[in-house]
Amino acid sequence: MAIENTQVGGGYTDILTVPSGQSWAVTTILFCNTALPEEIYTDGADTFLDLHFCKGGVAAGPDNQVLNSVPVPAGETFSFDTEKIILEQGDIVKAATTSPTNLTATVSYIEV
Repeated sequence: MAIENTQVGGGYTDILTVPSGQSWAVTTILFCNTALPEEIYTDGADTFLDLHFCKGGVAAGPDNQVLNSVPVPAGETFSFDTEKIILEQGDIVKAATTSPTNLTATVSYIEV
């Protein structure tokens, strides 16, 4: 099993790309809003998350969106772990957030 850690920046951030000749099963994705504890009770530290599973060379869009504007309050973690997703070579997991300095992504996956 392996993990990848990425800060989700402005626009779409590639948080996982499957290399040539491999297939991976994504087991869990954790999105953590790293806003400081004193910011928890202000609206400025909350963020909203979009997540896409894209075939290689395909842009993020409505056809591959799996999460749409999911709120991640300051100091909280959102866990995407109900479904296991199989990705083929070239497939990319992309995320976007309304606050590119607060959200980190940790992806756990295994080769299949």
